[in-house]
Amino acid sequence: MLSVSKRLRWLLALTGVVMIMPAYGYLDGNSGSIIVQALLGGVAGILAVLKLYWHKLKTLVLRLVGKAPAEQQESDTTTSDDVKNHKENPSNHDKS
Repeated sequence: MLSVSKRLRWLLALTGVVMIMPAYGYLDGNSGSIIVQALLGGVAGILAVLKLYWHKLKTLVLRLVGKAPAEQQESDTTTSDDVKNHKENPSNHDKS
């Protein structure tokens, strides 16, 4: 004998098969092309945003995980003073 949940599953499956109604819709080649273009555009947008914010995202994840020391995070940033000093005296490199 079937349990109540198995009977309910069979009843729902049978109802789904019996009550199939036709969908009066049509997708031509242009509609499919627009769907593909939208999907590819979305993927390209996501990749562009990831490329723009990759360093910030990576730093955030490493901070949350606890694998990035604070000294390394500070040394990764270059200030405008550093660039200005390097332009004025290019032979004077950091000796650290």
